[in-house]
Amino acid sequence: MLRWLPLLMIIAGLVSFFYFHLYEYLSFDRLKYHKQVILVWSQTHYKLAVFLYMLFYILAVAMSIPSNFIFAMTGGMLFGLWQGLLYALISATVGSVLVFLAIKIAFSAWFRQRTSRWIAKMEKGFHQNALNYILVLRLVPIFPFWLVNIVAALINVRTLTFAFGTLLGIIPLTAIYVSLGRNLSRAIDSDQALGFNIFIQPSLILPLIGLAILVLLPVCYKILKTARH
Repeated sequence: MLRWLPLLMIIAGLVSFFYFHLYEYLSFDRLKYHKQVILVWSQTHYKLAVFLYMLFYILAVAMSIPSNFIFAMTGGMLFGLWQGLLYALISATVGSVLVFLAIKIAFSAWFRQRTSRWIAKMEKGFHQNALNYILVLRLVPIFPFWLVNIVAALINVRTLTFAFGTLLGIIPLTAIYVSLGRNLSRAIDSDQALGFNIFIQPSLILPLIGLAILVLLPVCYKILKTARH
């Protein structure tokens, strides 16, 4: 029963999150309304603020709550671009690894025993290029963040490969969210109207360009490979 304990703790946390309506606190309106109070408190108690921010971020990701956007934005608002990005990347990666390990410990052996041959072949092919697959799934968020955590655990991806691929893969999108939070903070402080102007900032445009290049690289590689053949 010990192998079920981590997963049961995560499920209990998720149920509590919805039962106590804690999702009401994860909204942009709440963040905007309490922004100044939170900012002053975080500056006064910086280390504690960083610890609590990362703790809640890790728990949210571990419980598969779709909250990456609001947490990364909050990091940009409270800690600035580079520090906010660092804290967000570490938190999202650690949270992903926690839920990955919980599901892997509880289900991976059972899943492998009951899957058909074609799934076993797919699993073998995935393992041969596991890092590349994880990177692509993180860079291009076609599937929900939490779903990638679960599937990777079920097909028994190596923990180090999963963690490294997650950390690298979430950098562009997380940088965009953190930059957006930083720009929103500046707009709120200067009483600017929240419009399209917050998107046309170098700190936001450059990560977008980087993300576009990363997305296009596999396509360019495929075109060049085809042309060579």
